[in-house]
Amino acid sequence: MIDLDIFYPPATPERIQAALAAARAVLERADVDPYRAWLAEAAHIAYTEAGCDDAYKPTEEEFLIAQIFGQAQAAANAILGTPDGDPASLEFKEV
Repeated sequence: MIDLDIFYPPATPERIQAALAAARAVLERADVDPYRAWLAEAAHIAYTEAGCDDAYKPTEEEFLIAQIFGQAQAAANAILGTPDGDPASLEFKEV
């Protein structure tokens, strides 16, 4: 099973949990589980690392899920109050 995690040392454990809850809520509203987000994000990263080569182009669904994952990251950062230029990144972990 895949879940979300976030590393942001200035935040308290309570703030981290609130940020994760906000990110999970974004995914849940879009009916996207963390595993699907992980796969879509991996496809998007592979595509960009390949110089946007069409051979690695994600599906439309993967693009959409990657955008939703970006919204989940934004929601987490809003809760954490991260300064511009220093965002915290959501990560995936096996549980």
